Amino acid sequence: MLSSAPHDLDKQTEQNRHERIAAIKKAIADLDARKKRLIRTLEVTGDDDEVPDQEFIQDNKNRHTEIKAERAKPATELETLEEQVNDQQNPYLLRLLPVGACDGTVKRAALAHFRW
Repeated sequence: MLSSAPHDLDKQTEQNRHERIAAIKKAIADLDARKKRLIRTLEVTGDDDEVPDQEFIQDNKNRHTEIKAERAKPATELETLEEQVNDQQNPYLLRLLPVGACDGTVKRAALAHFRW
């Protein structure tokens, strides 16, 4: 019972990390959609041959900058979490490796794959 506790804790931590990654990806997708809608607003504003005023254009630029800044933090966090997933060591895989002696022929054949 005690030996499975660290494994269960690791699984829970990994599950939490994957849930956080999914939530961040969703938030980033939402911010990207907002940015596209903002750009779309600019595109359709000029459709009726009415030139948007400078205040409208400046407001759009400001909002675009805000969205870009909002996206930077979760993007950085996502990158960090994905690196943690990639760098995560799994000591349980070591238990699956074969253990024992082997003769020189097998060693040479196995190591031949790593020669340049």
